[in-house]
Amino acid sequence: MTESMYSNNLEIDVPTRWSRNKASRLLTIYDDNLKIMYSGLGRNDDESAALIANNPFRSSIDVGYFEVYIIEDGCDNGFEGKIGIGFGAAGTSVRQLPGWFPGSYGYHGDDGNTFRAQFNGTPYSTTYGKGDTIGCCIDYQTRTAFFTKNGINLGIAFTNIPLGRFYPMVGLRFPGQRIEANFGKNPFAFDIQLYRSFTC
Repeated sequence: MTESMYSNNLEIDVPTRWSRNKASRLLTIYDDNLKIMYSGLGRNDDESAALIANNPFRSSIDVGYFEVYIIEDGCDNGFEGKIGIGFGAAGTSVRQLPGWFPGSYGYHGDDGNTFRAQFNGTPYSTTYGKGDTIGCCIDYQTRTAFFTKNGINLGIAFTNIPLGRFYPMVGLRFPGQRIEANFGKNPFAFDIQLYRSFTC
């Protein structure tokens, strides 16, 4: 495990927890607003549910990063492990998975594809599910974004990202799915400080 991204005295206006004010009603948020559970029926994609963090990453910083641990992916209940992790702008819809609508970007667990404001995905990496830790990084200097899996950089997923404030975002689709976020209060699986030292 690597060092925390932030000190014990977290900066004001950085992501620290999920926002209850910008979350689908199909999600249950608990444990200091860091864990979420899908509480809908999951009958179709229209019952997808997402939420964003309480604060965005500031574009004035060099790198924004957070991680999500998959507690349950729904597969044990006979469902696909359709989970989306990524980021979105302030007006992003919380009724679909990240990457399915304008202003959002996502990496999905069921197919390993990335999505950028559309339903057609782009092959990116491996699938992910229960027990995996997925990280999402926005590099504001290069205007790129990449994801990590269990501490390993999976490579650039998006380029030419507009300058602006983006919020960490997660979307769930099926009953039984649960995740826990780490916004930097605890050590990350990926060495984000080492990455920053080579790029900044």
